[in-house]
Amino acid sequence: MPVQSTRHLAAGWAILTIVMVIPSPAAAQSNESFRPVVWTSALIVSDLIEYSAEFQSSGEDKDYFFLNVVRDDGTWVIQNLPVGYEPGLSKIATVIPASVFQTGASYHTTFQANYATDAPPFVAGQAVVQLIGLPVSYLVNGGSCRDGQGSFTDPGAAPTFPLQFVAPPPAPQPPFDVTYHKDVPDLAQGPNECGPTSVANSLTWLDNEHTSVTTNMSTAELRDTLKDADHMMTDPNSGTSDADFLAGKQALVNELGLPIDTTTIGGGPGSLPSGDNIKKALAEGADVELSVIWAGGGGHWVTVVGAINFGMQCGVWINDPDDGEEKSQFHFLDVRADGKMSLRGYGDGNTVDLTIAEKVRPPSLLAVLFPFCGFGGLMPLLTIPIGILAMRHSRRKPI
Repeated sequence: MPVQSTRHLAAGWAILTIVMVIPSPAAAQSNESFRPVVWTSALIVSDLIEYSAEFQSSGEDKDYFFLNVVRDDGTWVIQNLPVGYEPGLSKIATVIPASVFQTGASYHTTFQANYATDAPPFVAGQAVVQLIGLPVSYLVNGGSCRDGQGSFTDPGAAPTFPLQFVAPPPAPQPPFDVTYHKDVPDLAQGPNECGPTSVANSLTWLDNEHTSVTTNMSTAELRDTLKDADHMMTDPNSGTSDADFLAGKQALVNELGLPIDTTTIGGGPGSLPSGDNIKKALAEGADVELSVIWAGGGGHWVTVVGAINFGMQCGVWINDPDDGEEKSQFHFLDVRADGKMSLRGYGDGNTVDLTIAEKVRPPSLLAVLFPFCGFGGLMPLLTIPIGILAMRHSRRKPI
């Protein structure tokens, strides 16, 4: 089946609607789906199932909830999936092994304010029969993306089950630590444009968050500028090299005069990142682009919009420009024996690679003291004492 028609059919698939239980005072309406994941335009079949849901804000003053799904036989299918709480409509997705989902069974979904240490009870009156949906395509517009890393052939095996975090430590130690950036764009990429698209998402968010960052460009305009021959030099057939990714982004920052510093997030083996440092960068207000490579070839860039730590276990929310929808995905960061990390749910063949942060420089002291005029506007004030001194000098009597 052609990819485009597959997406249209998937969008038109009748998705059952349920009411999810959210802690007082309100509930939220949600759409859920379970869809097999296929990769690239070749529709490479995997043993992965994408679970996705969306819900309307209920007015709670929260940054996140935990989502749990229990099957009618008591199987805890989705365990403590953190959901970033967006204004208006929130969308979330994650990836589970195909073996966990049984089409035609009943599933009960709840949102909880706190991490669940045991499976929530299955409530038949609030459960919904779920059928397997039409396939969702990942990397359909980018089997290469990172020039020099080869072409994507296979994501590797599905994550192991269960999918939950390690149990949180007991009180009074806080069980988890969360940072989440709301309203980060999730623009769709063109052929092998994940690099410029992920940066465009980041720059738009910084533009919206900081008065000192003004691009005067839409997210799509930023992407199209970043991918051109004067910046990242993105090739629709092979993507963007890491060197051109960094140089092209810096070129645009310089051209626009943006007060942004770009750094590589480290903490892992060599120049690779650690989960703690990714979260630290986000908590300090930086935007983050994360790249992965697969053992069988190919690479990809995504925008990181949040991170959560449970002791030694870390997970991230990402906006993937090539997952066919505007939604955040959540993935655990699994640390391997070699110290490198993998995004759980991207197949066991992936490695988290070069990860970049952009942070807005704080304003100068003069800009803080005189926010409406800047240094140039301060010059008239400086001329006043200079003028007084000049008048005094001109009135001195000759010796």
